[in-house]
Amino acid sequence: MEQILNKDSKYLLIYNQLTDILSRYERNLEEINDKFNKSNNQMLLANRDVLEHYSAELDKLNRGRTISINKNQQEIKKFRDDAEEKIRHLKIEVITSKKVYLESIELAKAKYLRETNDALKTHDEEIEAIDKELKQLRDEYRVIIQKVEADKEHRLRDINNTFNTKKSEIESKISVLRKDADQEINLIKNDTEEHRINTDESYLTIKKSHTQTSIKLNDFINKRKKEKLSIVELLKTKYEDSLKPFETEKSSLATSYQQELDSIQAKYAARVQTLNIQFDLQKNDYNTETGNIIKANSLAKTKINSDFSALTRSIEDSKQLETTKRNKELLRKDITDIEKAKVNKEYKKAITILNKKLSDAIKTNQKNVNRLKVQLQQNLYNHDLNHIEQINNWRYNKNVYQYENNQSILKTKNQYDLQLLKISLKENLLKLNLNNDILIEENKLKKDLLPIESQLSISSLIQEREINLLNTEDETYQNIFTLKQAIITNKFFLDKVELRYELDLISEQKRLNEAIINVETQLELEQLKLKRNHGIYTLKLNKELQSSLLQQKNNIETIKKDKVTYEANLNINNLEARSLFETKNHRKNALIELEKRQTIIHQVKIKTQRQELQNKIERTIELAKNEANLHEEVNHNFFNEAYTLYQIGEQITKLVDDLFKLPSHPETFRQFLKQINLIFIYLKDEFNFLIKEYTTIDNKLFNNRIASMTEHKYRIKHEEIINIFSNNINQIEAKRNELLKQYEDIQSQIVLIQKKKALNHSIVDNYLKINKNEKSRNKKALIKYNNVQIKVLKDEIKLLNKNQNESNKEIIRLSNKVIPLDKQIKRLEKRQKDAEERLNNQRHREEFKYLKLQKKHINSYLDFSNNLEKRIDIIINTFQSLIDKAYLSNNYFTNQETKISKNILGFINFLVLKQQELLNNWLELFNITKDDQDRMYANFVKTTNYALDRIEKNHKKFLDTEEKEKVNYSKTYLNETERNNDLILKAKNSMEQSIKNDRTSYRETYRNTEIAISNNSDLTNKQILLISENLRGVKDDFQKEHLVRLAKIEKNKKKNELEFKDNINIKTKELNVVDKKNNIKTKVIFDRYKKDKERNLKAMQLKSDKYSDLIKNINSNKRNDELKLKTELRLEEKSNDQNNRNIDIKINTYYSTTKKEQAKIIKKEQKTLLNSYKFKIKELK
Repeated sequence: MEQILNKDSKYLLIYNQLTDILSRYERNLEEINDKFNKSNNQMLLANRDVLEHYSAELDKLNRGRTISINKNQQEIKKFRDDAEEKIRHLKIEVITSKKVYLESIELAKAKYLRETNDALKTHDEEIEAIDKELKQLRDEYRVIIQKVEADKEHRLRDINNTFNTKKSEIESKISVLRKDADQEINLIKNDTEEHRINTDESYLTIKKSHTQTSIKLNDFINKRKKEKLSIVELLKTKYEDSLKPFETEKSSLATSYQQELDSIQAKYAARVQTLNIQFDLQKNDYNTETGNIIKANSLAKTKINSDFSALTRSIEDSKQLETTKRNKELLRKDITDIEKAKVNKEYKKAITILNKKLSDAIKTNQKNVNRLKVQLQQNLYNHDLNHIEQINNWRYNKNVYQYENNQSILKTKNQYDLQLLKISLKENLLKLNLNNDILIEENKLKKDLLPIESQLSISSLIQEREINLLNTEDETYQNIFTLKQAIITNKFFLDKVELRYELDLISEQKRLNEAIINVETQLELEQLKLKRNHGIYTLKLNKELQSSLLQQKNNIETIKKDKVTYEANLNINNLEARSLFETKNHRKNALIELEKRQTIIHQVKIKTQRQELQNKIERTIELAKNEANLHEEVNHNFFNEAYTLYQIGEQITKLVDDLFKLPSHPETFRQFLKQINLIFIYLKDEFNFLIKEYTTIDNKLFNNRIASMTEHKYRIKHEEIINIFSNNINQIEAKRNELLKQYEDIQSQIVLIQKKKALNHSIVDNYLKINKNEKSRNKKALIKYNNVQIKVLKDEIKLLNKNQNESNKEIIRLSNKVIPLDKQIKRLEKRQKDAEERLNNQRHREEFKYLKLQKKHINSYLDFSNNLEKRIDIIINTFQSLIDKAYLSNNYFTNQETKISKNILGFINFLVLKQQELLNNWLELFNITKDDQDRMYANFVKTTNYALDRIEKNHKKFLDTEEKEKVNYSKTYLNETERNNDLILKAKNSMEQSIKNDRTSYRETYRNTEIAISNNSDLTNKQILLISENLRGVKDDFQKEHLVRLAKIEKNKKKNELEFKDNINIKTKELNVVDKKNNIKTKVIFDRYKKDKERNLKAMQLKSDKYSDLIKNINSNKRNDELKLKTELRLEEKSNDQNNRNIDIKINTYYSTTKKEQAKIIKKEQKTLLNSYKFKIKELK
């Protein structure tokens, strides 16, 4: 600019004025920026005062709440400690009494072990002596059995060697017969191959003759085809010349179509580019914030890991020092073994401490790292949640633009396709006419070539006839060879049958001898085993007798021990029942006090939360008021900058007018205008950047306001929902747990009853066993006494069954109480989930108010930006029109100057309108915030009043329930104590007589053992005699089977000889009739040739008539094609009009459906993001 205006001094004033204008603009920007910083600092100071006042009030509330909670917690601890102290004294008393009963049980057990060990020692000595006799008996019989088996193997080996020698002789004779038969077959095969060579020569002669004839006829056919091909080429050339006008028309149509597409795509690209620029700004902000979150988390994690590494190195260095110290001590020459042990012990102790320290450090480090991971996921989730709606709005707009663009392209394409179809149909008609003409020429050619093709067919038939004759002759020779080969082979098999018969005879004799040897050996071994088993059985009965004696002694000692144990356990049960009853009473009283104090704590917390919320609402309103004042000042600054831009436009326009009126040189004036245009472009870019900055500031405020208003409020509401439902669920679960505890206690009682029943049943079984053994000895007094004891025990079992049934009924009653509680918990959990979902929807609806206002506010900035760009572009274009005109008249310049002035004046009017609009937005935001806060406090007060009433009602209900349960516990304890005392009285009179019964049972066992040994000896002698008789019977059976198998071998031999003789006779007869078959086949071949020749001539005449008809039909089809073309063209035009109407309908439908789908997608993505966040948090925990 300086170079342009410094050429002449008359331009200097204008240059100075322009420089002054731009300098004032820069200074004005700096002043506005300073004002913004000052206002921002003032707002921060005001906010600090509000926050300090809020913090002081919050601390006061927290201190009061903490004092009240601590006081109630101390009372809870006091009652709990008193109850536990009473329970502890009770446990000491029970343990002391229980110890006395357990000592009596241990004394009884010690006596039982001493007596049973002595009996076991005697028993083991007797068993050891019997086992030695058993081993000696088994060894003797093992030697005898091995000798018998070795003799059997020797006899079988001799029989097998003799059989193998005879078998080898027979197989060598069969091999000689096979060799002679193969020589005869090879002689016949050589004669057949010589005949095949002669036949091949004849075949080659026939093929050569047919090939020469075919070549001559095909040459004639090719010549005719070339003549017709030249005619077809001429037709194609004429067709291609006809297509050239259509190609030109297509090219023009394609150019027009492409221009229309480019225009549509350019409009679409411009819209998408604007949308993408806006999205890129949002995306960059998102990526920057994401990077900051990850970076901060990584730095924290790095610090934790570095601290851990330093600690690890320190521990490892300490270990190394301890190792060095130990090695140094151990390497001393004067060190003793005691000192070495002491050094090693101290070393191990130090290393253990260091390892524990290292393990604790690893756990702490892992815990800190996991905490950072959870924190990272929380921050990323909150960040992504804000970004989802921006992405989906961008995606929705982009899809709408793309759909509109696609439909516009589709309309253009439909019109293009219709015009192209018209051209294509005309081309197709020409092509069909060409194809019809070509088909006519081809059919004429085929008709002319029919006589030549007939000659070729007849030549092929002659060739086929001669080849078939050769095949018949060759087949005859092959049949003769096959038949002679079969005759020789059957003669060989006939001779082989005789030799195979000899081999079968000696095989059968070998089988008979082996079977007799095997059965003799087997029966001899069975006799030896019977004798051995008799001796073993006798010794085992002696062992069982010793075991019975041991069992009788052990039973007596067991009965004595069980008597003492049973009485002591019943007394212990009484002690435990009393301890359980009194423990439950103490803990029940402590639980009642706990419920009372927790009710008070809940009430204090709710009242404190109400006051805290009121303080927070007042703080939020004050902060919102300060922010509104700040942004009112910010908007004034923004519009001051915009007004400065208006002033610059006016002043620059006046300078242009002054320069024009000087007058100035035309080139200087043009260069000046070019520089002015560059200044306006710079101002436009600068102001657009300024608008983006202000938009970013306001967006940040709106986003913070949405987060603070909705997150805080709805977090409180969510806490209310959780508190209300959690209190109800916790109370129900406490009651359910108490019922389950009662259930477990009753189950324990049932187990004790079952153990008592099992013990009584075992005693009854012993009495019944004794009665069974004593019946034969006629000891009625003992049996009578035992029956009395059995009746006492059965009465006790009945009482136990009754108690068990009552306990089972109590279990069913408790189960019936637990099931409704489980259902009630599930219903409450479902209601809580529904309430949380409704709260989430309510939050989204409230956020929408703020988002709607935010969108309106940002659109105001966008309108301002677009209007500014449009007006500056008008100024630039006007100046450019002045630059483009070579010489300017006064009228033309005045008109352009007026246009610029009106444009600038319109801008100032628009500026005032937008300023008021933005200020109204900030006022509306403050009013919405204040109304929401007032409404939230009123709702919270209502909710807390309801919660306090519910807490009081639940506390009263809890006290009533606990009182009823205490009464039930008392009844159960008294019944249990009374039942155990009855069992103790009955147990003292039931276990003495069992000892006498066990002593008599042993004598009965001894007598039965002597009888069993005698019976087994008689049975063994009988079995030995039976084995000898079986051996004679088996040998007779083998001889009979041997004769049957010999007869079967003889029968198979005769059958095979007859079969092979019949085969030889059949093949000989077939050989005699081979020549007759050959003559018949030759006659058939000649007859077939004659018929094929006649059929070929008839087919040639039919084809000639067919080609004539085809030529007529093709000429008729040419007229029909023209009519089809016109009909198809009319239908396509109608279809195109209908498609355009359908496209307009689809666009309107797409707008409405896409809006709904977009809302669903946003909701789904937010849900997916939440599920992903929960899953990641769950994995990290």
